[in-house]
Amino acid sequence: MNYYIIINSLIGGGTEKVCCQISSRLSQDKNDVTIFVLDDEGSSYEVSDKVKIVYLGKTSTLKSFWKLKKVLKDINGHSVLIFNHELSLVALLIKKLFKYNVKIISRINNTLSVTIKHKSKKYQYVVSPLMKAFYRYIDGYIFQSTGIQKDMNDNYSVNERYVVINNPIERFKSDVDKEVRKENYILYVGRLVKQKNVKDTIKAFSLFLNTFPDYKLVIVGDGPEKESLMQLSRKIGIESNVSFAGHQKNTKPYYENAKLTVLSSLNEGLNNVLLESILYRTPIVSYDCPSGPRDIINDHNGILVEYLSVEKLAEAMSFCINKSWNYNGIYHTTEKYSLEKITSQYEKFIKSI
Repeated sequence: MNYYIIINSLIGGGTEKVCCQISSRLSQDKNDVTIFVLDDEGSSYEVSDKVKIVYLGKTSTLKSFWKLKKVLKDINGHSVLIFNHELSLVALLIKKLFKYNVKIISRINNTLSVTIKHKSKKYQYVVSPLMKAFYRYIDGYIFQSTGIQKDMNDNYSVNERYVVINNPIERFKSDVDKEVRKENYILYVGRLVKQKNVKDTIKAFSLFLNTFPDYKLVIVGDGPEKESLMQLSRKIGIESNVSFAGHQKNTKPYYENAKLTVLSSLNEGLNNVLLESILYRTPIVSYDCPSGPRDIINDHNGILVEYLSVEKLAEAMSFCINKSWNYNGIYHTTEKYSLEKITSQYEKFIKSI
């Protein structure tokens, strides 16, 4: 079968990684897989050499109109999976204007009604109304979590032709029986941007230090909020306990040796960091934000915390440190996210549209 995928870029975070994983897995089953990438060449993640990648060389969604028109014309009669809601809307416009017989399947990776509030005024007054008016007319939808599904049902009138498919992870068995050696640090992994709300993790950690003064907070990642977060650490007097490790290509040792991983995001889709943490047998503590953590966290792998309560976040950190965890039990909660199972769900849904 032919599978066609459109995405803004293959350089970046979770969405790009999922695209590379799903595409590579699809290509193993004697399928022809083509990814059309909006920007220039490059990928942060490994992609199977069986996958054909076409770079369109455009820097924005609006500038991509004529390139996307050619793509949709060339794949007329097939389905296309699009990893971006803006590109999905442009593709829908092209389909209607030129009467192409293309089935558009849009994948949504975040709670849009919350995300849009943190965008520019131009975005709020242009993209949001267009989403509310036209997004419902797309042929099919893949939502990353049940929270995203509810958001799309409630705010964008998407009430049919959808499925919830979580993010995949590539599970391994070789390390499962290895002895677990945890060090005295709490971990954050991810971009340092406002949406991730890392300042709450730092504030909660400062309260946590009252009980566990010998612990460190290790922050892996980079972004525009880094300097303000470093200033916050200095301001509340815990800079010696907070380590900014920057962007790391190999995060495995950070996860493996951490006592727990913390997330205090304002909103999420289905956070890959939480999945990676439990894959490496490290418990997780997260705000019950819209959406995603609720889909992942259970009694066997972590604690879900009242949204935006720094005090409860600190209490959960302490509870996790004191708890005796079944580390292999944490790992086994990843079974439903195996790449094979998730890819199979993608295949089934795409064929149904």
